[in-house]
Amino acid sequence: MQQIRRGDIFYVGGGYATGSEQHAGRPAIVVSNDKNNEHSSTVEMVYLTTRPKRDMPTHVQISSLSRASIAICEQITTVAIERIGNYHGRVTPEEMAALEKAMRVSLDLNAGCPSADNAQLVADLMTQVTEAEARCAVLQQMYDSLLSRVVR
Repeated sequence: MQQIRRGDIFYVGGGYATGSEQHAGRPAIVVSNDKNNEHSSTVEMVYLTTRPKRDMPTHVQISSLSRASIAICEQITTVAIERIGNYHGRVTPEEMAALEKAMRVSLDLNAGCPSADNAQLVADLMTQVTEAEARCAVLQQMYDSLLSRVVR
């Protein structure tokens, strides 16, 4: 078996699915970390579909294959390496970044963490605090200078 790396696309065969679960017999992207992929008998994967899907924050357009596909990141699946078939390619770094974002949304991994908007707000507030401290220091110097002239 060839090396399995995060971002690789393989055909996954066999398996059981029920309801809205994605069934095997389709390509999938490896999303587990490379240390796990090197030492484990299973990997985490996100299945691809070529069927039109509703636009959701957990769906990612993938153009790295011969057919445009959608990665269904709300259904991260553990797959035994014995079920992994032919290698079909690799996602681009931009696609991997989009997959990571979609999986964070799916798993709510940003809960309790500042969002990008909040991070910008914090940065803006820190700038305002720094500017206010600088103005305060100037005013303190002016006060001390005036006080020293009056007290003489």
